Amino acid sequence: MDSEAFRKGNCNARFFVDLTLFEHTTPAWIVLGDKFVWRHERLSIVAPFAPVKEILNRRHGDGGPIGILDGVQVAQKLSLDRNVMKALRAAQKP
Repeated sequence: MDSEAFRKGNCNARFFVDLTLFEHTTPAWIVLGDKFVWRHERLSIVAPFAPVKEILNRRHGDGGPIGILDGVQVAQKLSLDRNVMKALRAAQKP
């Protein structure tokens, strides 16, 4: 895919987004396809995903796109523990 096609929104890239990355609901600047649940039985992982159909606004403000969580916020959301950083630091290898 060339950068001109991407800039104009004329790309047919097929990729998926983990919906855990979004703060509450799907942000207005992204269009998603049908949601599905991805599972890995051996690792006991379950995660909601959706195909990305279109990204509507490629020029976000200085803080970046709104509605996306940072790494710490994702960890807190997945663990349901507001002190997840304390637990992660305690689990680090010396």
